[in-house]
Amino acid sequence: MVGWALMKMPRVLNAAYELSPFVQRNRDEVLRLRETLTAVNPDTYRGIGRCPLSEIPDPDAGWVEATPPTTLTTRDDKARRRLLEIIGADHTCDHYPCSLVPTLAQAHELLLLADDPGEYEVVRLSRDNPGSGRLLGFDVGYWGGGNYSILCDSIIWPMWHPPVPAALGDLAHHVESLNDVTLFPDCASAERFRSFYLTQSWAESEDEPGEFSVIRVEAVE
Repeated sequence: MVGWALMKMPRVLNAAYELSPFVQRNRDEVLRLRETLTAVNPDTYRGIGRCPLSEIPDPDAGWVEATPPTTLTTRDDKARRRLLEIIGADHTCDHYPCSLVPTLAQAHELLLLADDPGEYEVVRLSRDNPGSGRLLGFDVGYWGGGNYSILCDSIIWPMWHPPVPAALGDLAHHVESLNDVTLFPDCASAERFRSFYLTQSWAESEDEPGEFSVIRVEAVE
């Protein structure tokens, strides 16, 4: 399976997360996470949990409980309407909201329709099906939509299932292998993290086996 998506750039998303109601309410826990996982730099994360352009606006990490929810993705109406035309009114995807389009040309079209194309980058996503793009690394999360990464929700911008303090030591061991864009450098290390995560009582659970996919992320030059 292969698709292309428009992902928000991480530095802006991290700044929004740090100011979010979730972080303000859980400042000590987030600080403990950052101090323990010193190898993690959220500003560099290039994975799938970056508020991709989707069929519906999706609040930034930490802002879902704001009243009303504050988000950086309420713009881009032209691009969103075109995305819906591409995937079709009767579309289906494994998880909603859908964010993948089937061709690179369509992704570039959406980028030009965005209010500020510089806020996004086009990435090629696959289940370890190498393409011609530059490999960024491997993430773990929902395939095709849902905008959810277990890596992101554990160590980058935790919100739905933040790790308990007792898990930070094991997490520190796993993040030692992350590369300079805060992704796993190979499929094997991503699989090991996935296997570890599934044993954790604090973590999100799969509704069916294999729901958390190892996803190859490539930059499109």
